[in-house]
Amino acid sequence: MICETGKFTVLEQVWMQLSFNGIWILGSITLFLENPILAVAYFIIFPVFGITYCIVHLWICPRCPHIIEHSACLQVNPSLTKKLIKKNVSGSLKLYEKAGFFIMLYGLFFIPLYWVIKNQYLLIPFVIFGLMHYLAYFIHFCKKCLNTSCPQKMKKG
Repeated sequence: MICETGKFTVLEQVWMQLSFNGIWILGSITLFLENPILAVAYFIIFPVFGITYCIVHLWICPRCPHIIEHSACLQVNPSLTKKLIKKNVSGSLKLYEKAGFFIMLYGLFFIPLYWVIKNQYLLIPFVIFGLMHYLAYFIHFCKKCLNTSCPQKMKKG
């Protein structure tokens, strides 16, 4: 399988980046239509603080052999990810890091869902992007990932 080599295909990268960006952009638009302050808070808490700072800078990416050993990243350009990483880290995640990871990764989708359900024009693309993103993790990437410290890591076979 391609992921086990540490590399990702262009299709895999486009799939994950498109679906991830679709989630937070549509979530932000929906929240902005409801309450602009809520949209700003969502954007700052989830994509900026949660994903970029916590997950990429501190928790998951500094432990990821895909980026460290192979200069490969699904979510963003590997050179940008490397610039965001504070330092390479080894070992398991602490309990608060695991909890924070799940809150940030899934809150990105579930927080705006209440308001997205009210907007029939944004609901279908939002759910499609969510399914594309999270199912790709579980069906494809998690089973083949080299990052053994990720809390989503599924056992092989």
